[in-house]
Amino acid sequence: MQVAYMRRFDPGYLAMRQAVADASYGLPLFLHCIHRNSVAPHFMTSDLVITNSVVHEIDVGRFLLGCEFVSALVVSPRASSKAPSRQPQFVVLESASGVVMVVEAFVDAQYGDVRAELVCEAVSLPPAPPVTLRHANRDGIVVEPIWHARFRDAYRGLLQAWLHGPRTHVWRLRAQERGLLSNSNESLPSMIDISLWLPKIASGLL
Repeated sequence: MQVAYMRRFDPGYLAMRQAVADASYGLPLFLHCIHRNSVAPHFMTSDLVITNSVVHEIDVGRFLLGCEFVSALVVSPRASSKAPSRQPQFVVLESASGVVMVVEAFVDAQYGDVRAELVCEAVSLPPAPPVTLRHANRDGIVVEPIWHARFRDAYRGLLQAWLHGPRTHVWRLRAQERGLLSNSNESLPSMIDISLWLPKIASGLL
């Protein structure tokens, strides 16, 4: 079973999607994405930069914009001296709604940096506010060394959805059998509220 790519569960991307859905700042126009990793594994090829890395941006772009992409252009610069066997990739995508999305994928940048900016008619939206660090007369942004830390909350959300999804489906089917829900579209209570149902439901439902 697969729920989705983890970025769909990142709080910043979720807020960005809500802004698009509410049209709070006008229509979206551009989506700029940066995907940089410290060092890619030895087996990574130029093609895999697309299918293993850029695919995350493609997924979250569809998630944010609520539509498919209708065209794509891939431009490959020269390889980095740090990884001469593969090239970074620059991808330009156009959505069915007319939004242009650009992705820079550089998997041997010697540092990690995964972020996006959504440009709407009235404002630009980053996925989350950066954490700044002032030290030794310098002002900068703290960068997580690997993506696991950057998306720790997203991974938690994904796992919670994965665990909650099958149980919710079973509860829905059995609740319908017992007449507690009139149709498949009626919403179930949250996991916390479901505990209040226990006195009303036969133990076989658990």
